[in-house]
Amino acid sequence: MSKIKVLVVFANPRNTNPLRLGTEDRAIQQAIRRSRYRDNIELTKCHATTIHDVRQSLLDETFQIVHISGHGINNGLILEDDLGSEKIIPQKA
Repeated sequence: MSKIKVLVVFANPRNTNPLRLGTEDRAIQQAIRRSRYRDNIELTKCHATTIHDVRQSLLDETFQIVHISGHGINNGLILEDDLGSEKIIPQKA
C-alpha cells in the first residue's frame, strides 16, 4: 500500500495577528502518532512559508492532502513573497 502524502504549510506573515502554529504543528504530529494508520502517512512540513515555498513544494512532489495553517480573507490566502511583503493567493490558484 502506498503512503498518503500530506503537505502541511505553516504561514504567519508579518503584520498579521500571531497564530499558535507551534501548537497546531504539535497537535498534527500527536494525531498522526495516535492513528492506527500512522505508518501509511508521509508528512512534509513547510514552516514560515512563502509563496515560492508552496509553489516549489507542489512542483517537486504530488500530495494527496495539503493542509494550510495561516491567515486568509474572503478571496484567498495571505502569504509572504521572498521579500517579506504580504501577497494574497486567490482561491482559484
